[in-house]
Amino acid sequence: MQHRHDLLIGENEWILFVQHDWAEEEWFYIDDLLQRLEPLFDCLEIHGVAGCCGLDVFSFTRDDIRAIVPKIDSDAMVIAFEYAIKTLKLLPHDMPGSKRLNNGIDRNTMLNLLRHLCDTIVHAEPRQDGRKIG
Repeated sequence: MQHRHDLLIGENEWILFVQHDWAEEEWFYIDDLLQRLEPLFDCLEIHGVAGCCGLDVFSFTRDDIRAIVPKIDSDAMVIAFEYAIKTLKLLPHDMPGSKRLNNGIDRNTMLNLLRHLCDTIVHAEPRQDGRKIG
């Protein structure tokens, strides 16, 4: 199976990226919803600049996420993820878009990505201060 647009999250593990032919004008922008997650996206933007290449520049692998846990306020991130997931489920739009991530993304794909990021942070090794998240 080819994973040309799918999101790599681990060795031979992918989040299915559902392709839509929706015009950018049809996207419902969720950048305000993702704003508190910005520190995480900044750290995961390692293969270029999202403004150029969209989601392809982010590493969503568990190893890369775990590596940045000491650099972020994990407790605040988990709260922000839970809020974003809950809110995104309630929106009447199936095609959220993000100027920051430079992408329109199927709602279920986005929910799966947010859950993956949150779960990886929650189950990360204890932080440098010795506290476990969650």
